[in-house]
Amino acid sequence: MSNLKLALIFLAIFNSCEFNFSDPKTQINQELSWSSQDEYPSTSECDLLAEKTERIDCLKKYLIESISKNFDSTNFSLQSNIVDTIILTLIVDKKGAIKLYEFEKINESYFDIDFRNKITDIINNMSSIIPANKTNLGLPVTSKFKLPIIINTKG
Repeated sequence: MSNLKLALIFLAIFNSCEFNFSDPKTQINQELSWSSQDEYPSTSECDLLAEKTERIDCLKKYLIESISKNFDSTNFSLQSNIVDTIILTLIVDKKGAIKLYEFEKINESYFDIDFRNKITDIINNMSSIIPANKTNLGLPVTSKFKLPIIINTKG
């Protein structure tokens, strides 16, 4: 009989409470999904520009120029004349450090492991930039994006 009373009390308490059984992942995903108000990674110079598209273009230009300048300062050379594109997938972490995530080659025969290693070293040793920012949470976040780079050794 006491088990029956205990079960009825539990049932009464359970039925009188309001529970929200919505999936907490849904709420988290909505807060974390990228919105038009969120800020992309940037540099101090690019951050001064008013338009978001201008800031994105400025960051791309900064990255390409930095990679090119650092590559030119090395003694590295490719075996043949090349006009091709590589696609670099970069990660900018919460502190603004830039790392190479993926290196996509358009033409397999041109680029060897030494070339990939040189690009990786250059990117992984770049100065930190301003990380992306989730404005609704006010937090810096890790971001990933693709950067196409045209390789032209024909001069």
